Amino acid sequence: MFLTVASLAMCLSILAACASDPPVLPFTEGAASAAELQRLQADIEGRHSVSCRNSGQFEVVCESKSRGPDWSFTRPGHPAHPAVSATIWVWYQTPQGQAIRIDRTGRYGGDKDAYEDWKTQLVAHDKQTLETVDELAAVK
Repeated sequence: MFLTVASLAMCLSILAACASDPPVLPFTEGAASAAELQRLQADIEGRHSVSCRNSGQFEVVCESKSRGPDWSFTRPGHPAHPAVSATIWVWYQTPQGQAIRIDRTGRYGGDKDAYEDWKTQLVAHDKQTLETVDELAAVK
């Protein structure tokens, strides 16, 4: 679930390319069948533009090697399973200059409350990641 320094560097370079044409989230938040989520995971894991790895005991993280979304999938044993979350990094202009945000959406096929708890953890991680990016940018 944690981005490496190399991943952060890659994200920053992708963000620069996305400044004028940001990626979009692949779907809206909501419920989905377990079969639909399994098909989605198989599709994402089969893409050449994505690198997947186990992240902890009950999650798989798939990072885009291009401008597409990054993915997190729960595995059996996770309280929110089956569930998926997709994120995109958005670079945008503010009156103070350029800024970055992480947009997130997800689908769940099980317990909605467990999914919401998982999403809260992921959003907290997003915030921590953005703070790290800010720190790295300040060093530059």
